[in-house]
Amino acid sequence: MIKKIGYFQEMHLFYSKNNIRKLYTFGYLAQKKITHKICFYNIFF
Repeated sequence: MIKKIGYFQEMHLFYSKNNIRKLYTFGYLAQKKITHKICFYNIFF
């Protein structure tokens, strides 16, 4: 699990640069109750 988490963190940084619009819109809704990282983990998992 630790290796997977580290891998997804790198993927999170990679996708954050390529899919800025989607992440910003989703992150904007997420900031109300949930933090950015938790939302990304929910997406990838």
